[in-house]
Formats: sequence, structure tokens, C-alpha cells
Amino acid sequence: MVAGNKSNTIANMGFIGALLVVLLHVRPIPATSLGTMLVDFIYQKSGFPGIAVPLFFGISGYLLASHVNERGWWKKAVKKRVKTLIVPFYAWTVILLAVQLVLLVATQALQLPQVTPNPLSNGVAWFLLELFGLDFFHLTGIVWYLRSLFMMVLISPLFVLVFKKGVIPSLLFLLFLVVVHRYGPYSPSGNFYLDGFLANGLYCEGLLPFAAGIAIRMYPTFLNKVTLEWLKWAGGGWCILLIIRYIHDNVMAFYLISVLDVLLIWGLAKSIILPSWTDGISIRIYLSHMIFKWLLAFVLNGLGLYTLLWDSVGFWPFKYLIVVLATTLFVVKTKNRAPRIETLLFGGR
Repeated sequence: MVAGNKSNTIANMGFIGALLVVLLHVRPIPATSLGTMLVDFIYQKSGFPGIAVPLFFGISGYLLASHVNERGWWKKAVKKRVKTLIVPFYAWTVILLAVQLVLLVATQALQLPQVTPNPLSNGVAWFLLELFGLDFFHLTGIVWYLRSLFMMVLISPLFVLVFKKGVIPSLLFLLFLVVVHRYGPYSPSGNFYLDGFLANGLYCEGLLPFAAGIAIRMYPTFLNKVTLEWLKWAGGGWCILLIIRYIHDNVMAFYLISVLDVLLIWGLAKSIILPSWTDGISIRIYLSHMIFKWLLAFVLNGLGLYTLLWDSVGFWPFKYLIVVLATTLFVVKTKNRAPRIETLLFGGR
């Protein structure tokens, strides 16, 4: 089990991570030097918000590892995650594809330019593959995360087996995963299906944070020694690494600043008290925010403002706030209204 104070910290990290995911998906295309510098700082050099999805994998690994010493833990974990991951994966795949189809029909009926995803752009065959969760190239929204996480749970006994061998084998295994993360498949050509499966199905880039989450839970000494006072030094190190990345960006600086990003998010989550209405809405924001992003694009398109505003740096903060506020209002107002439907969509969370 996870202690109460740690549970609150993890919940806060999940909420912060959900907000970062939305920020990731409203990225503008800068048209000015100032805009280029600002966007490059936020989306590239700082490590935010790209750390958001790895953060979710890490949290998932950490929570999973709290049960690895129980009898039959893996069987229980898989059974539970069929309900919490696989069922929502297919439910949201259908929902998101249906929304895309409705917006497609509405766009064509109004004779507007197509600005929202077209699920039929690659043909009916690819649409059916996507509908059944078998398309590893054209990802619907962000539901791929649920599928990838389930696959990682399936192979998690391999991680646990290695980590139980001791600290040195654990560190060597994590180093191996760093190599996989750095040189593994990431941009599939579309001609080799296995490549697409590894990149977007199993999601090799998520293996490292997922395994790291398990390791941190199994060897909690490091995390227990991290204090808020210590995090001040982490903040200083983050600033130094940021300067290094501007002078000469390299892989080592990327990994180090990513680690410090997580530590700083952990420190923030540990030191803040969020209102009660944020409880349990992180996954809801994560799964539903794309709908509101598409709706905003459709509305702007109908008003003839899409080309002018959508990718501009000036509209970018407003786009983010609109999507965040609309999504948050929706998930808060609909929470606990239809328990059976919510169990289907969110696995009882």
C-alpha cells in the first residue's frame, strides 16, 4: 500500500501531469523570433511538458510495485488492469473516432477547410484497424497510453525479477533501458509493422520511466532522502543544465534535466494542497481534452479565424486556458453522475 501523504503527492503529480499533457497538445507554430525562443524554451530546452507522459508511466510503475511482494500479484494486476486500462481504451477509441467522424461530416456540410483529424484519410482498412486498437501508426487521441501501459504490466514480472537481484543489476538494467530509449524505434517508416508496434504499441520510450517507477518503489531509500530543502539544489542544477542545453545540447543534459523535472514536479506536488474537486480527475482530463481541442478548432474554423489564430504564439495561452477550463469543467460536472458509464470509461477511477 502507498502511505497517505505519498498517495496525496502522487495524486497531485497526476493532476500536474494532466495539465502538462494539455500544454503539450496545444503547441503553437512560432512565427516570430520571440515566439520561437519562448516555444523552444518551454517545449524543448526546459523538458516541459514532454516529461508528462513519462511521468504517468513512472507513477504507474511505482503503484504497481507496491504489490509485488504479495502472493499472485501479477495475476491480480493484469485482471484489474483489464478493467482500468483495456475497457477504457476501447471505449475511448470508439468515442474519439465518433467525434472525429461527426466533425468531419459537419465540416463537409458547411463546406469548410478540414482542420480536425479525418479518421478515414488512410482508408477504411486503417480505420477498422484503429477501431480495434491494432493500428500502431495513426494514434487516436492519446488512448495509446492505456494500451501501452497494459502491455508493460504484462511484462512487468521480468522487471521485478531483475530488480530483486540487487542494486547493481537494477542499475545496469535501467542503463540498458536508457540505451533502448535513446536508440530504439521512435519514428516508424510505416512500412515495417513491428517497428510501429515497438514505437507506438509497446512504446519503448515508456519502458524506462515505468521500470524506474518500479525500482524506486522497491528501493525507496533514495526517495525517502529527498527533502524539499534538497530540492532547492535540484532547482539550481536545473538552471545550470538549462544553460548547458542552450550552449551545447546533448543526450546527457537531456536525461539529467528530465530527472530534475520529475523531482521538481514531485516537490511541487508534495508542497501544495489542491482542492477536493481535483480528486480523481487527472485521467479524465487526460482522456477527454482532445475532444475540446478539436471542438475549439472547429468553432474557430467556422468563424473564419482558424488560420489567423490557431498556430499563433499570441493565441496560444488562450487556446491552452480554453481547452483546460472546458475539459476541467466538463469532467468535474459529470463526475459521479452515471457510475456505470464512468466505470466503463475510467475503470472505476
